[in-house]
Amino acid sequence: MNIIDTHCHICSEKLLPLHKEILKECSELNMKIIEVGYTLESSESAIRLAATNNDIYASVGIHPSEYTAEKPEELYFRLNSLSLSPKVIAVGEIGLDFYWQSPKSFQYQILELQLDLAKKRNLPVIFHVRQAYHEFYEFIKPYNFLSENAVLHCFSSDISWARSFLNLGFYLGFDGPVTYPKNDALREVLTFCPHEKLLCETDCPYMPPVPYRGKPNRPAYIVEVIKKISSIKNMNISEMSDILYKNAHRLFRIDP
Repeated sequence: MNIIDTHCHICSEKLLPLHKEILKECSELNMKIIEVGYTLESSESAIRLAATNNDIYASVGIHPSEYTAEKPEELYFRLNSLSLSPKVIAVGEIGLDFYWQSPKSFQYQILELQLDLAKKRNLPVIFHVRQAYHEFYEFIKPYNFLSENAVLHCFSSDISWARSFLNLGFYLGFDGPVTYPKNDALREVLTFCPHEKLLCETDCPYMPPVPYRGKPNRPAYIVEVIKKISSIKNMNISEMSDILYKNAHRLFRIDP
């Protein structure tokens, strides 16, 4: 069975002590992972981690809640420099998040800056959106280069917004919450989403799937998410896993 976790943070403080164990689990499952940056420092860590393992890739980006006083031109220069690493396969995670108190003006500025970088470097984009679906959609519509070239990670809205972003050519990422008993609305979105637009991720160490709730999430737990997706889509797990794997390789242009 082919497995890829398209969004994880195993360099996070919670998982650092478990690195050897986590990497051993990934090796035993013969799985690939994408270590996603959310600050300059975590992007650097992702690149260092990816350099140690053929099955690990990195993305670079600044999360909308990670406010920094650095000048935009300096941020662009540093991100551009990081993006030149051969194991960097995406810009992200970037986007809009109005749940946190990061200034909206900064969020829009840093989003635009990083979209310019993605276009310049011809890299796909990993988006994070929280409590800002309408604002994000209106902002992102003119960026035609994102069609078939972006994922809305950890999708958490309804079928109406799923349709809107699918019409832009986006992929949708699904995580542990799709396994939560009370999350019927998200499972309805999953039923609606075409097979070829699905991605599977953990966002570890956050949002562990059932039956691991209460524990730090880790890449190996993605198997539970794939099982749930397979069940909802009425497919066997091996077939569904292969579809998810091919989708990830198509978007991120990773060699099989």
